[in-house]
Amino acid sequence: MQKNISSFFQRQPPPNIESSSSTSKPLKIVLDDLPWDPSERKPISSYHPSQKDEIRRTYLLRGPCQPKGKKQIFHKHLLVMVIS
Repeated sequence: MQKNISSFFQRQPPPNIESSSSTSKPLKIVLDDLPWDPSERKPISSYHPSQKDEIRRTYLLRGPCQPKGKKQIFHKHLLVMVIS
């Protein structure tokens, strides 16, 4: 009895993609209300295709996320490598 390769695998339905942003109308987004912290940001791919460049540009113009609060004082030490 000879089996073909398809008998070893089960067919799975395609993954359900939540990002139906390409088929829907873009939502009005206030660029000043976008979160500064990268951990709080939605992925760029979750926005409507016509808004992705504008949102990406806004994040780039803001610059890096600098945490606010108590500043740590880092001591500068001379790192010496000893070769024996």
